[in-house]
Amino acid sequence: MFATVFLLLVALCAQGGNGEERGEEAQRPGHVTVVIVGGTGDLAKKYLWRGFFELYVTNVKGGNTFSFYGGGLSPADKGKPALFEILKALSCSKDVSQERCAVLKEQFLRLTQYRELKTLENYQKLAKDIEQDLKQEGMTEAGRLFYLSVPAFAYADIA
Repeated sequence: MFATVFLLLVALCAQGGNGEERGEEAQRPGHVTVVIVGGTGDLAKKYLWRGFFELYVTNVKGGNTFSFYGGGLSPADKGKPALFEILKALSCSKDVSQERCAVLKEQFLRLTQYRELKTLENYQKLAKDIEQDLKQEGMTEAGRLFYLSVPAFAYADIA
């Protein structure tokens, strides 16, 4: 399932987010927003953030811009430090120099935020903030990916 999400995101980045292949007149790259609901949980800690960081490292040169949100039930004063600890432990593959990795990791940390996602209002605020950031920066959205790293019984309420 995780590989499917990566393939979807990679295809989205490559195709400009609209599901159509680029022709001779290539679109300008767009912005990709990734929201990991359950972003401080065990699965996210062990696999997801590492995978999304690797995806960022390999796609940062493609011209797309990115933002990442780790959402959870904890209030921001507890969730932010937990997410930061997870992100500090990230590392690059051996084919990336230490200097380049440090720069990419710093960028990734700046592009990642924690959000409390406990109520409908929290999700609405996140959507509004994403739209506002895109508009303020003059960016075109290539796609928005939500990864639900939560128990199956929570899917319906979150969706």
